Amino acid sequence: MKSNKCIILLVVLMMTIAAVASAQGWLTRAAVQVANPGYKKAVLPPELHRAPEDVGTLSNLDLALVGPDGKFRAYDMFMRTAGRAETMDVAAEKVTLLDDRRILWEGALNPDLLYSSIRVALNGGNFTGKADFEALAGETWQVLATGTALMPQNGETAAEIRFPEAKFARVRCYFTGFDEYFKQTPVFVQSVIMTGRKSGSDFEYRVLTPEFEQSEIEQGVETRVFLPGSGLRIESVEVQTSAQFKGDWQIGREEIKLGRREFVQIAGGSNQAIAGEEKTLVISYPHVWGNRALLLRMKSDSYFGRIELIRVKVMLPSIQFVADQPGQYALETGHKRENRVLGEPVEDKSAASEIIVFEKSEENISLQAESILKTFTPKGAPFNADGYRWQAGFKVPAAGFFQLVTNEKISLDQTPAALRIVKDGFQIPYFLGGRELRELEIKADEEYEQTGNRTIFIIRLPEKLKKPTALKFKARGIFTRKLKFEKHEFGQISWQYWREANWVNKTDSESEFQLSLADFPEDQKEIRLIVEHGSNQKLEIAAFKGLYPAFDLFFVAGEAGDYRLLGGKAAAVAPVYDLAMIERKLSELAPEKIRLESIEFIASGTSSASAEPVIEQGAPFSDGGYSWVATFSAPATGFYQLALNLKAALDSNPDGIRLVRNGQQVPYFPGQTSAAAIDLKFTSEYSRENNTTVINIELPAASKQWNNIEFTAGGVFSRTLTLEIRKPGKLGWKTFATSTWKNSTDSAGTHRITLNGLPEGETELRLSIPHGDNSPMQITSVKGLYSSRTLLFLANEPGEYHVYGGNPSAKAPRYDLAMISDSLLTREPHKIQLGEPASHSGASQVKKQVEEAFSDRGWGIYAILGLVTAILLVLIVRLFPEEKKAEAATDTKPEDKE
Repeated sequence: MKSNKCIILLVVLMMTIAAVASAQGWLTRAAVQVANPGYKKAVLPPELHRAPEDVGTLSNLDLALVGPDGKFRAYDMFMRTAGRAETMDVAAEKVTLLDDRRILWEGALNPDLLYSSIRVALNGGNFTGKADFEALAGETWQVLATGTALMPQNGETAAEIRFPEAKFARVRCYFTGFDEYFKQTPVFVQSVIMTGRKSGSDFEYRVLTPEFEQSEIEQGVETRVFLPGSGLRIESVEVQTSAQFKGDWQIGREEIKLGRREFVQIAGGSNQAIAGEEKTLVISYPHVWGNRALLLRMKSDSYFGRIELIRVKVMLPSIQFVADQPGQYALETGHKRENRVLGEPVEDKSAASEIIVFEKSEENISLQAESILKTFTPKGAPFNADGYRWQAGFKVPAAGFFQLVTNEKISLDQTPAALRIVKDGFQIPYFLGGRELRELEIKADEEYEQTGNRTIFIIRLPEKLKKPTALKFKARGIFTRKLKFEKHEFGQISWQYWREANWVNKTDSESEFQLSLADFPEDQKEIRLIVEHGSNQKLEIAAFKGLYPAFDLFFVAGEAGDYRLLGGKAAAVAPVYDLAMIERKLSELAPEKIRLESIEFIASGTSSASAEPVIEQGAPFSDGGYSWVATFSAPATGFYQLALNLKAALDSNPDGIRLVRNGQQVPYFPGQTSAAAIDLKFTSEYSRENNTTVINIELPAASKQWNNIEFTAGGVFSRTLTLEIRKPGKLGWKTFATSTWKNSTDSAGTHRITLNGLPEGETELRLSIPHGDNSPMQITSVKGLYSSRTLLFLANEPGEYHVYGGNPSAKAPRYDLAMISDSLLTREPHKIQLGEPASHSGASQVKKQVEEAFSDRGWGIYAILGLVTAILLVLIVRLFPEEKKAEAATDTKPEDKE
């Protein structure tokens, strides 16, 4: 007996625990107080929509009905009730034989039913006839059909008509019979049967105004719409913007792939016409949405501002259940009790049901976070801080799901793969949010040129950060402007053309221009913008912003406390965490946003880097063989562009030029070569006898750098020109080049003759112009065209510098500065001019060669050693014949004795 009591007590305890669990284990809940038992019907609130975790079909919802005793109850969910069709006999209230021998039959109908057909049957099958039908709707009789044939059917004469479903109060039938000779005859009505049904409940619609967050993406915005539930049946999405939207739109959801939250497109479309309500985009999307977050992307090449309001029209199902006892009934989500939403109920109890309304729903946030923490262990692998350059702290107030909002210093860090969230020496797994563009302050120096009526902006990108994705700026008013953007070109100086664009605003509202920097060089930090105003007033452009791709970090914190974000390790690779298992759970939660504290650098990870690269001085300089020197001064340290004078530009060996300070070469690299011109001295001699003009020309210097000689003359003419140079020894002239010059207008024209291949040392030229039978033409000017280049160098100190040239045997220098020439050219150099050259008589070539010969790498010492060896050999040879003579004399003495 005692054991049975224990068993009964255990069962009661288990039932109590089950009831408590069912009452507390919900995620979303709404209750209603029921006074009387019976059928109940209510519209399901949007907050109580929850798609099952493992979505098999979007027609199901995770929903449970809990009774007053804490136990689950059965229920039905359906979208509408159509009502059931029934056939009924209509009693005749009036039957009259009309004067035209027709029978008028009239009866009353139930005005609450919807009627759709009439069937009449007449006694007898030996005749035919016709029938006309009318019905009373309100106070008006409507014709349903006329001339309907009455035909024999199964031993009786009958007819049936169908018509659009409607409510009627009375019905009239006019019958006309014909005998076998088609003479009109009376008929007898047997029955009038009508088909009708009770009207059901139609679809229930609600217009929601959910909260949303928007972020900028390239050429548009991405908006995260927070729906009150998942599994909602959406009819349309209405978006109001600050200006009319015209462009492409996409509806999508978020997925976590490889540790990153990505946009997955579900639907898309285009709005290419301005129609409907002003500044409103209406997207028709009749689908079930399985997530609580809906992503909307809108892209346009026209300004449409920010999103001001979003409306979502949804279709809500109804719920029908039987209340078996009075008390509180509650609808709860999160119990994993999956139920299907039907199109119509299996049995419509609308007539017997009491309409009830559930109270405002509540959300069990703590249980949602707790369930995630039970499923997922938020502590990753041990963390090693070696090599990390910076860290930023932040505080987590409690366990839960968080979104760590990053700033531009972190999003534009050069090593994004190195980011780690750390607590107590362990990594905290995270995933990156969807890519969005955030604004970054951009400095722009403005200069207005009144003479040309144009504005020039020097846009400065942030230093020590990766370049932004795009730039944007704003202006107001009705205008059209051509924007010219310039950049620094590698191997060239100053500003070079990059891109042009037209900016048009046809309304007086604010307009925004966005410039993509996708193909802008990574290492350049300045852009020049030129705005030509034409004949219009100056356009005020302001609010320069940079758009950079930002990725917030989403993570689950197991406990409150101090956390750190570390980064800056160049060798680190992106982490891979096991977050896929809780992807759908996290999508149901709205994360709490937290922000970083100030960034501090870690001593072990910092590396010193000076603002300017350290450039070594060149080799010692020897002035032997150089024939001229020119001087200039650098007022301060920095990057310079030295413009050469005429003598330096025409140096026959430009590669031999040296830049010198304090006896040391200063490394340089040549800038872009440009064309230059100089007026040449000339005299004109006219021979009346031969009708020929001879132009004597003197070049200021003999050089290989001459490109062309250019002549100017006016009038209409055609002449054959012969350019001559001196013969060797100046014994007359010889032809260098011939050319034909035609000028078809009376205005002044120019003609060029190339000087390529001009012999070295030539400074005298002669141009012969035979006029034939025409009047003489007059040469008004002669120009020499040559190639000129600049020298670009880094001055490590201010002071006086020297340029040496005129050495035909000097070879081109090879400086280490050339390795960083491209990075130097991204900056604007200070421009200076080389002074006038002076003759220079430095060390002679013989002295220079002797010095080089007896240097540590020269050949002089070896020449002397060779000479000494030769002298010794000569001495030996001279001594060797004496020894031979002595030996010969010794050999001949015995013969003399004989």
